[in-house]
Amino acid sequence: MSGVYVTVSGFRFGEMKSQVYYSDNYGFSWSDIGQDLPDIPVNDIQLDFQNPEYIYLATDAGVFVSNDHGQDWRILGNGTEALTVLDLDYHINGTLEAATYGKGLMTYNLGASTSLSKTEVHTKISCYPNPTQNLSYLSEQGDWDYRLYDLTGKSYTVNWMGKALDLSALSTGLYYLDLTSKSDRSHLKTLKFVKI
Repeated sequence: MSGVYVTVSGFRFGEMKSQVYYSDNYGFSWSDIGQDLPDIPVNDIQLDFQNPEYIYLATDAGVFVSNDHGQDWRILGNGTEALTVLDLDYHINGTLEAATYGKGLMTYNLGASTSLSKTEVHTKISCYPNPTQNLSYLSEQGDWDYRLYDLTGKSYTVNWMGKALDLSALSTGLYYLDLTSKSDRSHLKTLKFVKI
C-alpha cells in the first residue's frame, strides 16, 4: 500500500475516536483504520515492506499487528507483554525491535508471530449491549480465556457464564476484554465496552 499514516499519542477522555489514520491521496481525506484497537495512545507505526498489508503499532499496551491493512488488530506475541512501547524498527531479516519504557528492547521474530490462525482470521466477536449495566453478551461462544482490564491496566475477575459476563461488581467506566484461544494461546480479539 502506498500512502501516508498518522497515529495519535495521548489520551482523549470520553472520546471513542481512532488513534490511527491512513490517506491514499496525499492527506486530502483520511480513513480510520484503528477502530478495532483499544482507546490507548499509539506512539509509532511501522510497515512491513515485504508484506504490505501488515502494519505494526507501538502502543501504551504493547505492540499490535494487522495483516489486513488495519481492518482487524491483535496484540503481537503471547498477549502478556502489556508494556508501553515507544518506538519500532523493522529489519529486513524478519525481526521487529520494540523500544519499551522500563523493560529495554524487545525483539519479535515476525516469521512465526505474525501468521494468523483460522480462528483469528474469522473472528468478528462483539459484545452487546454496549454501554451495559450488569450483563454483557458475546456474539459468539468459544473455548477461550479472557483478561478484563481498565484504562490503567488493572485486571478484574468477573463471573463468566458462557456467552455472558456478569459485570455488576465493576465500577462505572471504560473496560477492555482480551480473548485468547485455549487451544493454541493465540490472541483472538480485544473488545472495548462501557459499564454504566
